[in-house]
Amino acid sequence: TATSKSYFTICDMTIKRTGATTSVNQIVLIKLCSRFLINNVIVDGGLSSYGGYLFIAGADMSTINGCRFRNSANFAMSSSDATTSGTWSSNNVISDCVKEGGDSQGIDLYYVRNTTINNCVSFGSTSTYGCGFIIEYECENIVLNNCVAYDNRRDGFYIEGNVAYGVKNVTLSNCTSYNNGEAGLNLDANFIDISVVGGTYRDNVSTFAVGTGHGIMAASNLGLTVTGALITGNAENGIVWSGTPYQGTFSGNIIRGNGAYGIYLSGTPQIIDIGPNIFIGNTSGKVFGWVDTAGTFADASWS
Repeated sequence: TATSKSYFTICDMTIKRTGATTSVNQIVLIKLCSRFLINNVIVDGGLSSYGGYLFIAGADMSTINGCRFRNSANFAMSSSDATTSGTWSSNNVISDCVKEGGDSQGIDLYYVRNTTINNCVSFGSTSTYGCGFIIEYECENIVLNNCVAYDNRRDGFYIEGNVAYGVKNVTLSNCTSYNNGEAGLNLDANFIDISVVGGTYRDNVSTFAVGTGHGIMAASNLGLTVTGALITGNAENGIVWSGTPYQGTFSGNIIRGNGAYGIYLSGTPQIIDIGPNIFIGNTSGKVFGWVDTAGTFADASWS
């Protein structure tokens, strides 16, 4: 445990949990610290059914690089007291880390601002709501670059706000998500301004719940942009947006070979701009539910 420290380094070591049955999950706790480096550290959940995690709470201007989380260990970053009233984590960089399977969540951020995740991989989470990357509870200004999520029980990337505020301004750039049990990317509720730029969302299946298995799945709220992505081979829709889709742009994507529609919009879409995209061989058709006279619908290469 480190509390209220600055300018320190933890590097080149393995931290392993021993002993089996305790509900104290923090293998490493770093709280209210700034300007520190964690480099090339392996966090091992050991034999404990609780796994455990590296928990960073209320961090500022820190770097986490080249770490691995295995045997049900995972990584979490939050505010100092894990609520909105604490000191939020801000201005951090997480790079080249790997979360390896197990009965735990993946790489999890909540009450975090102005933070970048680069070149990280999260796979094989078997927990009840196992996701590769989780961005939740009022996170703001988060960028994920070149991250990969696969073989997770639920979603590759999961974004969900809370009722009071929501998650705001998240960008996924050139990320890849495949063979997850619900969706490649799930925007569950209370989000504002999510951008998907490039990347691949493919071959996601419906093992978590009947009717899932989408490339990108969103619920209500406003501001979803998907450009330049390959969305292919998913069990259901390439993109599905339920509730009341509001202010969305889908352009320059290749959406092909999905088990239902290329893009499925339910409810009453408002200010939705579609196209041009390339739709190829989606089983149910290209687009369902687009009735928005305020938006635009550009024809593209159809087949």
